[in-house]
Amino acid sequence: MKKIGITAFSIALGTVAAVEAQSMNVKAEETVDESIEVAEDETNKNQEIQETMKNGWSNQQYYVDGNYLVGFQYINGARYYFNQDGYYVIGQQTIDGLIYVFDETGQLQTGFQTVKDESTGSVSTVYVNETGDIISGEQIINGKTYFFNVNGSMYTGWRTFIDETNTIRTVYYGSDGAMLYGEYMLEDQIYYFDPKTGYMVTGEAMVDAAYSLSSKGKISIYSSTGQLLSGTYTIGNVTYNTDSNGNIINTIVDNIQYLNQADSKWKNKQIGLGLVAQTGCVPTVATMVINYFKGTNYTPYEIGVILNNNGLYNYGGVGTSAAAWKFISNYFGIEYKNNLSEADIVNELKQGRLVTQTVGYSAFSPYSIYQSHQLLLYGYEADGYTNVIDPYNKNLIGKYKISYIYSIRSKLLGDNVDNGPAFSFFYKEALSVKRNDFDQTGTYEIAYTYDDNKTHNVQISIWTKTNKSDLLTYNAVQQADGVYKVINNISDHNEHLGKYYAQIFVNGWLRSNLEFTINKSKFDLNIINDEDINIILNGNVENAASGFKEIRYAVWSDKDWQDDLKWIVGSKTNTSYTTTLQIPTDFKTTGKYYVDAYAYYPDGSSRFLQTETFEITEPSYEVSFENVDNENGTFDVIIDNIDSPSGVKSVRVPVWSTKDQNDLKWYTAEKQNDGSYVAHVNIANHKYNTGDYKVHVYFTAGNGIQKNISTKGQSIEYKNW
Repeated sequence: MKKIGITAFSIALGTVAAVEAQSMNVKAEETVDESIEVAEDETNKNQEIQETMKNGWSNQQYYVDGNYLVGFQYINGARYYFNQDGYYVIGQQTIDGLIYVFDETGQLQTGFQTVKDESTGSVSTVYVNETGDIISGEQIINGKTYFFNVNGSMYTGWRTFIDETNTIRTVYYGSDGAMLYGEYMLEDQIYYFDPKTGYMVTGEAMVDAAYSLSSKGKISIYSSTGQLLSGTYTIGNVTYNTDSNGNIINTIVDNIQYLNQADSKWKNKQIGLGLVAQTGCVPTVATMVINYFKGTNYTPYEIGVILNNNGLYNYGGVGTSAAAWKFISNYFGIEYKNNLSEADIVNELKQGRLVTQTVGYSAFSPYSIYQSHQLLLYGYEADGYTNVIDPYNKNLIGKYKISYIYSIRSKLLGDNVDNGPAFSFFYKEALSVKRNDFDQTGTYEIAYTYDDNKTHNVQISIWTKTNKSDLLTYNAVQQADGVYKVINNISDHNEHLGKYYAQIFVNGWLRSNLEFTINKSKFDLNIINDEDINIILNGNVENAASGFKEIRYAVWSDKDWQDDLKWIVGSKTNTSYTTTLQIPTDFKTTGKYYVDAYAYYPDGSSRFLQTETFEITEPSYEVSFENVDNENGTFDVIIDNIDSPSGVKSVRVPVWSTKDQNDLKWYTAEKQNDGSYVAHVNIANHKYNTGDYKVHVYFTAGNGIQKNISTKGQSIEYKNW
């Protein structure tokens, strides 16, 4: 403590006075010094308290109760990051492997941000949400769809992926990262992206004016790789001609076979309640449709008979209702579309499809307002005309305005069944994959059907990597039934297990997409026989495929072969599929049993996996008679050498001596220390009859199965005298 002194008065007071004065001065000095020390201590304490209670900003630090903050913090609605020394950071920062951007005041920036990869020097765009986190995956921002990679960088350009329906999809993100919708010129080619999903369209498409580059509505065709086709081109039996915008202005359909219901070959043939010539317009038009799509040579009479046999033609009345067209679609495997407006009919014809329409009272049906007639429409011309075939009057065959044909459509109730009276027809396709995940060879089969009874160049491209770096294309082989097949092995794709992707091309055109999973699954069935009471079936599946559903067991006994067959679904626990059979609840006989295990899939298909057997032992034992006492009229029935894995539930012994069994007595044998069972028989229980006694043994095992033995019996002579 620093000492602070004072000045004494200069007064001559003599020796004593001087001494007293000196003494007083010393005391005063000590008092002042103590006061100064107290003041200094109070000042220091106040300063320490102020430092301890520091709060708020101090330069680039932020204090709470005297402690500076570190890490991510929210302050007054803004987010900051403070380093380990408590100072906020600015600019681009990598924190826990993620990139963030802070402004000059330390506030974390949200929205779109440009960041630089320090290791590669590449620049990318990220999006920071309101909580300050960099987002990833597909996101909708301000009404637009974006995609961000795992590291948060915004995606641009082409992207191919598998959607929630397991279909391969392709989309495009513009230079601003937003997904494109509608028509766009990309790499000097025009592509069309679905206005709702953004998926790239292939094949036929109706393009609304709002999404067309020409600002005009149109129907166009896009190649298997998405490019707009324009000019003149032929696909199958159909030749298309477009304007400069790819809009189809003409469609020419070839190989339409003309048939007439009044042809002498069948006009006078009776089907049901009428003749073909008078009532056969629908069967005749249907025959032309069927023969075109299926490559067949049916006659109107043959189709009429099929319709009549199914209650759809001249059955309960004369003629045919519109219900016949759905039947024809299902019966012959031709796709159809109903509920067609005039605009729909135009669009269907532009795509090269066939259209049937029933017309009412008109030049085509001039007889009565209560009658109608069936027509076939095909092809399209730029001025709105189409080719019309009348199956009855050749003179009316020609080109007509679609608007006119639609205006005379039938209003009769029967013609408007199933949202008639107009229907379009086109080829039906089918695609499937067959694979046995439990086949260790790794083979699989892809089957494709294009149901026109013609030969096509069908190619199937298969790959496993999203960038298609392992894509291989195979020529499908047409089978006798018309199905095209490719049988492959996973060795073609480096023994890949997991997802496979495939695309099917018909004559160079993409027709279908497919996604499936291949797994080399392993199954092992272990049967545990728990003393012939509980039979535990434990099947273990290793590397199960994602499409795998369950394991089912078929169980039956060797006796009377499968008359007691039961199917049981295994209860799943992790990789095990277990079920317990109880004897005799589930099965009541002894001997050999068979177990077949099957893998079942969601589509109902199954794969045989393994066969195993188990045995239910028939109980055995021996019966003897001991301790025969003629004097007291008693003997013992001994049951020993028992072999019964499930144990013994009961042993009952019926004994009698008369033919009519009027002295029958049931004894319950008692277990002995040596494991045998004994029944004590006394003739007092049998009216004291002497002579031969019949003895049977009813043995019930621990699992409830019975084994009964008839013995030769015991003779006894009662000599109680």
